[in-house]
Amino acid sequence: MTGYGIACEHTLGNLLEWNGENGRTYFYQSEYPYDVDTDYADAGYASYKVGDNVSTHEAWGVGVYSFFRDHTVNMESSIKAPSNEGVKFHNSLSVFLNGNGCIKHIINEEGEGVPNSEPGHSMTSYLCEWP
Repeated sequence: MTGYGIACEHTLGNLLEWNGENGRTYFYQSEYPYDVDTDYADAGYASYKVGDNVSTHEAWGVGVYSFFRDHTVNMESSIKAPSNEGVKFHNSLSVFLNGNGCIKHIINEEGEGVPNSEPGHSMTSYLCEWP
């Protein structure tokens, strides 16, 4: 299956879960929910989640945004994917828009995080190729 221009916003749990083989995504944009608390991050959710048993998946232009308005929420990773040779991401990014908390990594434990910046300033971090 191929997805073009996917948008997911403000959903509890993983925002998108891809569990099939040979998937391809061309542009994905998402924003975490504004009003979640620390339990959301502690549950290990991600915006874009490729199933642990998937061996082939490829995505271009995956962007994840955060504005944790009400609580300090520290998400581990925007994207979670198995470290298989056939799973690849190109031009992924995380963006801190405003609010509290952070996104620590872009994919799994790679890519610089987007910590809380001065109020009113967004921060963006890029991971051009993964792995």
